[in-house]
Amino acid sequence: MNQSSISLSNSQTHNLTSTSTASTTTPAYQTMNSVAENTVIKMQCTSPTPTINVVNAYYGVQNSSVCDCTVSYCTQMNVTQTVISYCAKNGSPSTCTFTVGNSIFPDTCHNVVKTFWLTYFCN
Repeated sequence: MNQSSISLSNSQTHNLTSTSTASTTTPAYQTMNSVAENTVIKMQCTSPTPTINVVNAYYGVQNSSVCDCTVSYCTQMNVTQTVISYCAKNGSPSTCTFTVGNSIFPDTCHNVVKTFWLTYFCN
């Protein structure tokens, strides 16, 4: 059994369990949608598939009308590489914890609460 968990600090905890066998070729994707800014994210993978693999991550606002955007990427910015790099420097292959916010991701829409989306799998 492959145990992976997603923990959210805003009184939300999601423990996701999926089965994993040697013959499985499709990983079980773990997804977080519409996570509010300032939420603590904890990704964790355990044996027999102990390594976190980030598929995609996005950060921004869902509606460009709430922000005076002069560039198109301010609504949902692709921050996949930022999450991968952060976890490589500050986590372990099996655990990564960070707070969603402007300390990690650029603030492209000042004074507006952003949202975070993440998909990852364990292998």
